[in-house]
Amino acid sequence: MKKKLLSIVTAALTTAAFAQTARVQIIHNSADPAASEVDVYVNNTLTYDNFPFRRATAYEDFPAGVDIELAVAPSTSNYSNGGGAADIIESTKQIVNFDSGATYVAIASGLLSGEKLFQIYASAGSESTANNKVGFKFFHGVTDAPAVDVVARDVSTLVANLTYGNFSTNYVEVPDSIYIIDVNLAGTSTKLVSYDVELTGEAGGSAVVIFASGFLNPTGQQKAFSVFAALADGTVMELSEHVETGLLSSNYDYNAKLIYPNPATSVVTVDNSNLQSLQFCDNAGALVKSFNGSIPSSIDISDLKPGMYVVKAQQNNTVKTIKLSVTQ
Repeated sequence: MKKKLLSIVTAALTTAAFAQTARVQIIHNSADPAASEVDVYVNNTLTYDNFPFRRATAYEDFPAGVDIELAVAPSTSNYSNGGGAADIIESTKQIVNFDSGATYVAIASGLLSGEKLFQIYASAGSESTANNKVGFKFFHGVTDAPAVDVVARDVSTLVANLTYGNFSTNYVEVPDSIYIIDVNLAGTSTKLVSYDVELTGEAGGSAVVIFASGFLNPTGQQKAFSVFAALADGTVMELSEHVETGLLSSNYDYNAKLIYPNPATSVVTVDNSNLQSLQFCDNAGALVKSFNGSIPSSIDISDLKPGMYVVKAQQNNTVKTIKLSVTQ
């Protein structure tokens, strides 16, 4: 459980310094399995205990006008045998200085080792927009994904050429409605994945951070690619993938031929021509089967529990998504 300890941080700073504040939302988007839960430290003081992956805080007051060191440690740092601040991972230390009266989103993303190391990315945030509008800020947090364009289908391009570790420059405000959001390979009409986004009723006036998360090509315990929305109150929702319908839909035809039968019981047949990878994920996003390189034409699924699964097939840097029903 996330444990809020900001009062301790406040006591560690002078009253004069803390009189200046900024509003900050923190999002954990480091997909490294070793960082599935972390302890977040502010100036060597434990501030968020056991902070889970793909979770967010609400906007909260942070000291402004002073240097603050943000860092993370393994979730065991606060255990009886833990080392506290001594367990902080050196590469995660980062100094930030928030402007008084400003609002920020701070997203932790990246890996604990190798390329694209763990880092905290901060950008101007917002807690609300006009009553009849919904404001989006987008963040590309998938270390193995290419640059993308984010398009509201049949409306307009919302963000162009968004690369890893970057936010969209400003909040994109749109009327509260129902949208299909396409994530395209930058500069092309090639869809990587599409999502249904319903922004009606009480959504008006909301400011939402949309962040891409996980791995495009997960292995082992790595979580698969998905897109999430973080609301100002800290609620995080996974967006629903859009399923094309209708006999004239090219995506429909492709999906029907790619993997069958559907529903399936014990074995599925796969059209493996030109496939680079194939992943099966359960409803929680956990990877349950993965194939890379040489994809078999017949796959045993008898070990999968009955239910709905998301199958992601990569072909020429395009990801096709199929919902597969497994029955007994």
